Amino acid sequence: MFPMVDSHSSPSDDVPLGLRERRRQETRRELADAALDLFERNGVHGTTADDIAAAAGVSARTFFRYAETKENVIFLDDDGFNELVTRVRHDVDGGTPVIAAIERAQRDLLEVFDDEHPDQHERVLRVRRLVISEPALLAIALAIDAEHVRQLAQIVLEANGSDSELEARILVTALGTAHRLAFDEWVRRTENGEQASTRALYAEILDGLRNYFSATPTE
Repeated sequence: MFPMVDSHSSPSDDVPLGLRERRRQETRRELADAALDLFERNGVHGTTADDIAAAAGVSARTFFRYAETKENVIFLDDDGFNELVTRVRHDVDGGTPVIAAIERAQRDLLEVFDDEHPDQHERVLRVRRLVISEPALLAIALAIDAEHVRQLAQIVLEANGSDSELEARILVTALGTAHRLAFDEWVRRTENGEQASTRALYAEILDGLRNYFSATPTE
């Protein structure tokens, strides 16, 4: 799962949002926050879509315009992956090799996350604890990760003009694992009361992978 980038302070804030789009983002955040509070209090099984809609101050009809199920609501406000794809496509179109583009986009998004307000960091930790403890949410998070791999692998295939889907998925999965491990290590250190930078951890992990594979003989 991507560290959640606050849709109200994403790297593309220099592009003015229309009133309708800003209201759409606010509704997504209100629904996600309501779901988070209710899931923590009552559990996923003890919460209904109507409960979430009422807590967010919207109708049931509006709820289902934004989410297919109550479980999906908790992920509504996570714009990290969409932002990454936009950045990767932009850089690849500008001539950057696709793997370098993915690395740079991941680093930049982690830097944005590092600069978020502590309240946003605490919110991310709350979501993570909930996802780990609730099988229904964990299943959705894993499905989202699988879809992310598929989409990025397709970008790699298009950029490289390659037919090797397996190779593309290997590369994307390796980078995604480094990204996720940086976040997991940030969580571990944060919950131990330590200060940590996800961007610095990501760079350290990539360096470790490069050193390992360059020193490992192939048969």
